[in-house]
Amino acid sequence: MATWITGGTVLTPAGQIEAGHVKIEGETIAAVGAGPGEPAENDVTIDATGLFVAPGFVDTHSHGLGGFDAMDGPAGVEGMSLELVKYGVTAFLPTLVSAPPDELSRLVTELSPLVTTGADMAGLHLEGPYLDPGAPGMFSPEDFRPFDVDELESLARAGDGAIRVMTIACHGDAADALPRINMTGIVPSLGHAAGTYEDARAAIDKGLSRSTHCFNAMTGMHHREPGIAGAMLLHRQVTAELILDGEHIHPAMARMLFEMKGAARLALVSDSMQFAGLGEGSFEWRGYEITVADGAARVPAGNLAGSVLTLDQAVRNAVEMLKIQPVTARNAATVLIDHPEAAPASVSLAERIAALETARTARIEAAVEMASLTPANSAGLGDTHGSLEPRKRADIVLLDADLFPIRTLVGGETVWEAGG
Repeated sequence: MATWITGGTVLTPAGQIEAGHVKIEGETIAAVGAGPGEPAENDVTIDATGLFVAPGFVDTHSHGLGGFDAMDGPAGVEGMSLELVKYGVTAFLPTLVSAPPDELSRLVTELSPLVTTGADMAGLHLEGPYLDPGAPGMFSPEDFRPFDVDELESLARAGDGAIRVMTIACHGDAADALPRINMTGIVPSLGHAAGTYEDARAAIDKGLSRSTHCFNAMTGMHHREPGIAGAMLLHRQVTAELILDGEHIHPAMARMLFEMKGAARLALVSDSMQFAGLGEGSFEWRGYEITVADGAARVPAGNLAGSVLTLDQAVRNAVEMLKIQPVTARNAATVLIDHPEAAPASVSLAERIAALETARTARIEAAVEMASLTPANSAGLGDTHGSLEPRKRADIVLLDADLFPIRTLVGGETVWEAGG
């Protein structure tokens, strides 16, 4: 017995399919195509008319959500998985912060075999402990320690392949060890780094292909010293995480990053903390006092404390903030979308409407890609996650016209439905 999702606008790597179908067999996508398909008598059909049928979102950087915290171990991560599906996330990397060696090793050992019942825990992201005290972000520099390849390899063994990404300040010994880190199957991600442009370029030369929350907790750009951020911007082989909440990054800088990287090298992440989804208020987390107000979480010193962003909101923000233009349609009508008052008289109303529709289509496709296939690829998950293609996992989110999740399927099974 197969499950068919029919009638919706299917978002595929090759573009949108209007009134298309997705056929699911077991946990896997069996077919994607135009029209309603050919369901058998006993097959299950999900009517997606008026909805977008999108690949489930992949959050490769989330510390917690809805009161649940990855640092609380299996119970915390299971709680996260059940919360994340409400926001269209079907796979995630619970992100552990710097902790003493025994605690970190214990958490990796406990979490590695976990099978979650909501969003799929597809591995782990370790944000630390080998970070730069000169770029602590919200964390205390006392939480960091010098790079130790023996400890890293011990963690890799404890994780038995579960550690997918590790944020490292790639200077000195850590940069020299990048080829060795890559050999463990862990993707090193440059972050919390106060080094120079040359430090970053040297790391890229040694195999660095990813950066953590680009522009945040790293050396900024100056016209005589491009800094870590400048290297992440310029070198297109590096996939950059982006926290697109309007707080961590000015929309103009986010747009510049998109123009340089494109959707294939820009991964939307939430960097959400356990107080995300709980509204405004004061919270305590691992000894930190955190206040959530006006869409941002901060410690008393004013530093941002992770985020309260959800990945579906990041997708909606990308559509609005990044001003994505269709690559093949930069004609007068399209380019002037942002300045309609300047449109020449020769551009008819019908042409303006068509240009707006074309631009919105491009923006939605790019935004969804940045929340699904790009982060999946950046964490080594792209063969199984992140796009609607045959033989991939049937991780799917149905979105309404405003890109709010309506229904989330993980491995072909509905795990959340609005109003359910």
